Amino acid sequence: MTSLKFILVLTIIVLAHVLAHGQEVQESKKNCGAFQLMKEDMRCVFKQVSFTKDLLMWAWFDFKQVDKFRQACTSLQECYASLECRKNDKTYVEVAANMQGTCDGLLYLSTDFVECKKKIDSLEDNCEVGDECETIFGKNNCQKPRIIKQCGREEWEKFREAVINVRKSSIPKCNFDQYRDQSRSFFVNID
Repeated sequence: MTSLKFILVLTIIVLAHVLAHGQEVQESKKNCGAFQLMKEDMRCVFKQVSFTKDLLMWAWFDFKQVDKFRQACTSLQECYASLECRKNDKTYVEVAANMQGTCDGLLYLSTDFVECKKKIDSLEDNCEVGDECETIFGKNNCQKPRIIKQCGREEWEKFREAVINVRKSSIPKCNFDQYRDQSRSFFVNID
């Protein structure tokens, strides 16, 4: 129960931050007054708590968990889309976009990337990924040639985008474009 309380407190803090720092929406015909804004904000709180709980308890290759997480993602996205008074609020738009990117990335990694992951996991090289911007694809970007060689360039590009979508909110100061703009000739012996 302690972790659920933590998630609830964390969600309330995030929403309080959004309320305090979000762009104010002008009242139009009293439909978007303070009460309506608060009502809309609270509408998604429980969906956010459910999403956060599912994210923290994520079991990557348990398909029941994947379906549950997909439902939590869909429910939260629908909630954000239904917020009439916040639809032009820059903060809410950014939060919704980041949430969608996180959902898409995690779902791709746990479903579509499974076969490729098996292939690269069987390699006996030392390519460890890290939590820093410089190491999210391994030291010297070592994941790129491994994935291209085992699964193809298209799979590498999908993997790269999924990881970027998942990690961009946790490493906000990272220049992820450095991984997108790399020359195809950066790794000479890929094929």
